[in-house]
Amino acid sequence: MSDYSFVQAIHWYALPVALRQPFTVASTSVERLANLAVAIRDTSGRTGWGELAVLPPITPETEATAVTVAETVARLLLGRPVARVRNLSHALKEELPAWPGLRAAVESALLDLYTQAENTNVWGLLGGAMPVIESDITVPICSALEAVERVRGWQAQGFRIFKLKVGRDLEQDLATIAAIHAASAPIEWIIDANAGYTLEQSLALVAGMRAIGVGRFVFEQPVVAAALEDLARIATEPGVTVMADESARTVADLWRVLEVGHVQAINVKLAKSGLFEAIRMARLAQRHGLGLMMGGMVETRLGMGMSAQVAAGLGGFGLHDLDTPLLLAEDPVEGGYCQDGPMIVIDSACLGHGAAIAPGWRSRCVASAEV
Repeated sequence: MSDYSFVQAIHWYALPVALRQPFTVASTSVERLANLAVAIRDTSGRTGWGELAVLPPITPETEATAVTVAETVARLLLGRPVARVRNLSHALKEELPAWPGLRAAVESALLDLYTQAENTNVWGLLGGAMPVIESDITVPICSALEAVERVRGWQAQGFRIFKLKVGRDLEQDLATIAAIHAASAPIEWIIDANAGYTLEQSLALVAGMRAIGVGRFVFEQPVVAAALEDLARIATEPGVTVMADESARTVADLWRVLEVGHVQAINVKLAKSGLFEAIRMARLAQRHGLGLMMGGMVETRLGMGMSAQVAAGLGGFGLHDLDTPLLLAEDPVEGGYCQDGPMIVIDSACLGHGAAIAPGWRSRCVASAEV
């Protein structure tokens, strides 16, 4: 490293950012974020930032449990050299295996610090493969009329890849898809059930899509995580690309997906797996010919910015689902990437990941520790 700095302080801040409209998926609905930002300061005066996505039951973390676990994070990190970022990541995984989102937040802040000290950024450290990436846009579960209005609005801003949330009511889901297909310009479809369907319902949706006139689409996690044989069966349907999400949280999970076979792609999420685990999963999937999407939870540009730097740095991601900052009523982040419609432009000149929580959003510190 350019210098040998140590972790001096850790602060956790609440991010109660409202969404423009409710974000409803098969398993939950959210109107306001309960996320946390973590700021880690080193002895050279630099600060690294990360974001903890709080979205139960999709994520195991809540604000209360995260504050409790923050004591363990402080014990593991305070006084330790920033240069040992991978060693620190390993220690976090050993002690906090059930908290991948929290680990991702802390790992992001540490990697932000490390790359700042090295006078580079995360994108460059990982290879700098793509300076610009294209995101999809998500349409949550809502009425068919509202879904059509949202699709038309986003198309006017240049979006062409749409992720439609489904999984609560198959009949209503097909009616919404039919309405969008009839009333909008052609789009690329990602149908995300968030594990809300049975095998029979999934196959019925595939048949219904064909009847509507949609012959090719990505079908993300149609069934529960453990139903790998069902995922494989759905993946044999012509024109359907099955993407594992909840079924692929760890490298061990991914190996099981590969052993069963047929699944064509995985959704990689830092908040689902931890930052370094997600990178390992992406590289393993690429070696085995699986398609990749970089996704996220419901996060600000802080969390999504790190995901963008990882995906654009590594390259090889055919899809990017990094849209939730556009769904928020306010942007609590300063710096970071720029976005023009669906196109995310990486700041190749920044240090670290280039983003921080704006000072006005640092009013509620929920946990802190320092040496």
